[in-house]
Amino acid sequence: MNYNFRTRKGVSPIVSTVILMGITLFCISFTLSFVQQNLNRRSGENEFTLAKTFMKNIGLSTDDVAWHNGQENTIQYSSQSAEIHLREGLIHYKIEVMKVGSSSYVELNETRDTYYNVLFYDMPTTKYSLDNTYFEEILPGEMTSIVQNTTDSPITRVFALQRPPRIDENYYISVGVAPIIRGVQFNVTTGTGSTSRYIKLYLVNFAKGALTTANPRYITLTGGDVQAVLVPHIKSIKITVLFPKTSYGYDANFFDFPQITQQIDFGSSEAQLELYSGTVEVGFLE
Repeated sequence: MNYNFRTRKGVSPIVSTVILMGITLFCISFTLSFVQQNLNRRSGENEFTLAKTFMKNIGLSTDDVAWHNGQENTIQYSSQSAEIHLREGLIHYKIEVMKVGSSSYVELNETRDTYYNVLFYDMPTTKYSLDNTYFEEILPGEMTSIVQNTTDSPITRVFALQRPPRIDENYYISVGVAPIIRGVQFNVTTGTGSTSRYIKLYLVNFAKGALTTANPRYITLTGGDVQAVLVPHIKSIKITVLFPKTSYGYDANFFDFPQITQQIDFGSSEAQLELYSGTVEVGFLE
């Protein structure tokens, strides 16, 4: 009896120690896991913030080079997991004009077959995630119409969003740079006292430039040729945003424009339309 009793007393502290060690290791493992997850999220949040600043710089730099053939800007970036893509043909701006003496709109030939490309900075949601309804307008700060109506308005729209996976894609939170229309109206009065009304529309498109590496560290933006066309005797302009690749998920909900159609009327007067179209090549360099 005494022997068995002593054995049980001897084993009891060992079992207690093993249990205590197990609990301690579990707590340490749980704490380390929590800390690591928190660090990963903080790292992803920081990269997302930098991505928004980086893409805003691209949007502003696009305007710097778009109207000067051959001018180039280079912007550096780095990322552990994000990818930058130029996705083609996602937006079409249908620009129609109604001339004096007519009651119907006619689409401009200069933009009829132009489909605008969008640059995306994609971060996998395993790196950083918000929710599938997240949308943030970055540039301009607020978008209330299709046409931006001041001389210093941007010609690109920078936005951030998270949506469910699109066809053949992983799950991303993205920052996009998309072409938008800048419009400027003004009057010109001649020496004889006659006044002519003008409206200028500016549109730029992205094109693929040089790709020198699969993991680029620099993006170059290079201005190409600028095309200009004058359309006289206009009494109304109608602009409609169309989404040629809705079947891939790039639809009106994805881009969240404030409106799909905008009409600009000149009342009893008429205007001369000047349309300026530019191209900016996007290159990826090591």
